[in-house]
Amino acid sequence: MGRILVDADTGEVGGYLKTGDRILRAESIAHLKKQAKGAVRGRRFVRIDEEEGRLIAKELNAYERAVLFQLQFYVSYESGLIRYPNGREIGFNDVVEMTGLAKATVTSAISGLVAKDILYKGKNSKRTQYYMNPWIASKGVVPNSTLKDMFGNYRIRSKGNTRWKDLPNDK
Repeated sequence: MGRILVDADTGEVGGYLKTGDRILRAESIAHLKKQAKGAVRGRRFVRIDEEEGRLIAKELNAYERAVLFQLQFYVSYESGLIRYPNGREIGFNDVVEMTGLAKATVTSAISGLVAKDILYKGKNSKRTQYYMNPWIASKGVVPNSTLKDMFGNYRIRSKGNTRWKDLPNDK
């Protein structure tokens, strides 16, 4: 049985609340409208886990941080693939160009990020692909299960160094 809405002045039934229905007070509506005015519409955002980011940054050298900083802006929704907005995957030479670092430095930085399970380096039939660990930076709400397989051994610093694959599915 649902909840009944009763007019306080007349005592008449004005309607029913169904499961999941909510009542918004005028103050709540005003607050939501104020929040919406401050939102930046049409902009794209990357989600960064603050706590995890602060902890992992301590373990990175300056070049690894530079590469990570550049790549975080190119994470694709839910797949974690590093690519341009037009869909073209970002390769090694792209990373060299965008960071301005020497090829040997980028090689070392990427190797370090892969060894720390921050990036995953794989190959498709044509080129090398890079994926971002969603505990560091992501877009979308829920990472796909393939990312959990790729980064399952990542030790989540903000969760007591628990491996991702050892967390309960709902965390």
